[in-house]
Amino acid sequence: MRCCISLFLPFFVLPLASFSGTKQLDDRPPTASYTKREPTKIRLSDFDENPFNYDVSADLLLSKLSKKFKIFKEAVKNTHNPQIKDTIFHFSYQTTKLKIYKSQGNEILFFAQITDNEIEMRNQIKIGMSREAFFDKFVELEKYRFFQGVTQIGGDDDMSGYQLIIQPNVVKLRNLLGTSDYIFVFANNMLSQVSINVYID
Repeated sequence: MRCCISLFLPFFVLPLASFSGTKQLDDRPPTASYTKREPTKIRLSDFDENPFNYDVSADLLLSKLSKKFKIFKEAVKNTHNPQIKDTIFHFSYQTTKLKIYKSQGNEILFFAQITDNEIEMRNQIKIGMSREAFFDKFVELEKYRFFQGVTQIGGDDDMSGYQLIIQPNVVKLRNLLGTSDYIFVFANNMLSQVSINVYID
């Protein structure tokens, strides 16, 4: 009987130690590795500033995208200093293409044509979502759900707003600084393609 008790005792001790360790983790302040929960609706300016809600880099895309994506590296001369070589990373699968420009200490996604639902953008915007759900993701777009034409959504000044073009199957968003363009294409009221063009200097 004494043998049986000594065998069961460690099983009662281990879970208690594990539980107290979990509590200590919960008491610690959050760190940068924690993912911040996205609100139900976001502003166009937040989406424009970072359409993926994380800093896109070539290494990060390599880890996030499946092996079906092909990667090609292209060496290019730096615009401001031809002696410096920069790199353009091309990611492609069928009609989905992403391009990242990497200079010394900086990486920026400057072109994307997304038709694959594997790539999820900010606030769970992805290929295959309904047009209605897409409009619901943005604070400013809710009232333009049934609008067609061209309008300007203002910011604090004339250059911090956006030009919005809505057609039956296309939503175009361009910031007034002229540094970014987004085109959202719908087929049968479902998002079928997202195009991103970002000006880089």
